[in-house]
Amino acid sequence: MPKQQITSKKLRQPSGHFSHATMVEARGRIVFISGMTSRRADGTIAGIGDIEAQTRQVCENLKAAVEEAGGSMDDICRVDV
Repeated sequence: MPKQQITSKKLRQPSGHFSHATMVEARGRIVFISGMTSRRADGTIAGIGDIEAQTRQVCENLKAAVEEAGGSMDDICRVDV
């Protein structure tokens, strides 16, 4: 089962060997995303001291990673916070 590391130009590039998501193909496509933060593509942190602004940015970052893997927000089946 091959796996593909996913990174998006819409997000700040991850450090080291990390990626925004990992995708595997096995009877369909499964994408795993973890550790998403409120960091913008330019490296600044959105909404310092404002949980609503941080949450909005995390959701935008999640959307960018999912779209980079070829999906949409409607394809998400589980979110753990």
